[in-house]
Amino acid sequence: MKRAQIRESNRAALIAATISEIAAHGYQSARLGDIADRAGLTTGAIYSIFGSKRAMLVAAIHRMAADYHDTMRPLTDPTLSLADVVRGYALVVLDTAGEDRAREYFAFELEAMAAALRDPKLLSEMDSEVPSSPELLTTLLTDRAIDRDENRGRQPNRPPGSPPPCTRS
Repeated sequence: MKRAQIRESNRAALIAATISEIAAHGYQSARLGDIADRAGLTTGAIYSIFGSKRAMLVAAIHRMAADYHDTMRPLTDPTLSLADVVRGYALVVLDTAGEDRAREYFAFELEAMAAALRDPKLLSEMDSEVPSSPELLTTLLTDRAIDRDENRGRQPNRPPGSPPPCTRS
């Protein structure tokens, strides 16, 4: 493995460990040594890659937001109707909520937001460093075709083109 690949692998391991540790213990109580242990690295690696616990928090939030945006990217296709986008968005949210680490991610997000609300400088840093979800939602939900005929006569919660439900005789 090349040096850059090792560094990126260590960075990813530290971000995953940061999410787990902050979700489990809160931002204030999360210790760099425990984060490093979870990642199988040293605190020296943390300082080398991030410089501080605060920078790791921002990097972890940035990673989660980027993953969310990447998951939603196919829905930005301008040819999709509003119904297709809303349906796709709902499916992504449901899939995300069913993931194994969903509770951990949610706990991390709550802790990160609590830390940011207590520290205006951290909040400002997160606002400037993390991709904006409102901008993504604006892209997804504005200037979309609404094809009323597409939905006429269709059963609720059934995608277009799906077979009719089975009926018992």
